[in-house]
Amino acid sequence: MFSCNRQPEACVEINTTSTLVGSPVVTTDCSEKGFDNLYDFGNGAKFSNETSVTYAYYQGGNYSIQLTSFSKKNNKKDTDSKSVRVTYPTQSQLLGNWTLIKVETREQLEIDPTISIFDLPIDSSRTFSEKYEITTDSIFVQHNGEQFYLFQFRNGYSYENGALVINQSSFPIVQFSSNSMVLQGPYFKGFELLYLER
Repeated sequence: MFSCNRQPEACVEINTTSTLVGSPVVTTDCSEKGFDNLYDFGNGAKFSNETSVTYAYYQGGNYSIQLTSFSKKNNKKDTDSKSVRVTYPTQSQLLGNWTLIKVETREQLEIDPTISIFDLPIDSSRTFSEKYEITTDSIFVQHNGEQFYLFQFRNGYSYENGALVINQSSFPIVQFSSNSMVLQGPYFKGFELLYLER
């Protein structure tokens, strides 16, 4: 009996070729004659047998999203790829008034790139109401109570490769929009996420 084992034609579509850090990239498998697929997002994240994957990069850079489609007998394959550029906000986009509303601690030293950092188990969560004024050369913090997080009063900072560097500590931006920002802070057992809103 003749068994059909056709050559697959791999095809992957993405909703954008340029995006801000932490923003979702939607990929869709548009392959024909394929039975299995393997997504490779260029940073170690891989997904199998998904018709569509929504994925966010938390570090800037140029990435190649590759989809490999396999034949029915798994002995033929074809590959298609698309490129996406992930950028950080400019320093001018950071300027203005922000409020630190929450800090979450995650005890996770090794991060699996297939799992969103926002989906990792939360060890502790604290709410805040600190006011931050970010100017071109300093950050001014106002707080109403005794509780504060990063620093008090006015501190100089630098903005390097998508990270606020304050008092020799680096706080990379892992998600940004016009009215919200999430920083990743250092923690000896993993990391913290600092949620700020305009």
